Amino acid sequence: MKHPEPLGREEFFAATDRIVDMMPDSLIKTKNFGIFLIEKGRAVCEIDFRTHNLKEGGLLILGDKWFFQCLEASSDFTVSCLVMTPEVWLDTSAPFGHSFFSFLRRYPYSDSRLITGEYRKELHSVIRSAERICLNKRHSFRLQTFRNITQNILFDFYERIKSRLIGRNAANTTRQEQLFEDFIHLVSRNCTECRDVSSYADKLCITTRYLSSIVRNMTGFHPKDIINVHCVQEIKMLLSTTDKSIQELAYMLHFPDQSYFARYFRRYTGTAPEEYRKSVRKK
Repeated sequence: MKHPEPLGREEFFAATDRIVDMMPDSLIKTKNFGIFLIEKGRAVCEIDFRTHNLKEGGLLILGDKWFFQCLEASSDFTVSCLVMTPEVWLDTSAPFGHSFFSFLRRYPYSDSRLITGEYRKELHSVIRSAERICLNKRHSFRLQTFRNITQNILFDFYERIKSRLIGRNAANTTRQEQLFEDFIHLVSRNCTECRDVSSYADKLCITTRYLSSIVRNMTGFHPKDIINVHCVQEIKMLLSTTDKSIQELAYMLHFPDQSYFARYFRRYTGTAPEEYRKSVRKK
């Protein structure tokens, strides 16, 4: 997903009512943090392996280092947005707890059933204010004001959306939810090096059986499935964006050998690594 305009030397920017090139079929790993209010058009996207139908009136929030792939999009796909580098996001997100970031990964998109017409107008107005601040290069407190605006949007969004999705105050998170969120966070950071469920259970100081029970209750899947899905997406990204040989990738991703690596990839995709690379580069 191309941002409405490149960050360039800027560490942050805001824009309203910009048509976005969604780059259909391109698998990318996001480099910046962004909040996108969908003003017009529609798109079907995969965000960290889950499919979302983006429609007018929805709100999309993307973290850095997330997998994003647009499957299809209308030519009039238009957004208002706030975008910032990971460095700016790190300072901006300082007041938020870990459960907030895990919540964003689980619910990156909220549709018009949650983003009411009134709320949408408020968001557009706030983003427009941020855009004016960004355009005023002489403003002595551009970055501080931008951070404050972003924080206000996220605090308000978190309280509104989580309380409606889960049915309680956003500050409350059960022990199982917290463990699940911690598990997802660990997997997203370590899946290319560690694919053993027991290792994640050890890191969380719980038994493998308890971790399996939590993940099944939350998702219907076994923890191994979650780990493998993340790992396969990492492999797809490397096959698409690097010229490293299959042997080099196998070594880099801690597989015992090239043959095992190829069998692993074929098991979850139905195709060999070389075939996948060729198919992606033909597009």
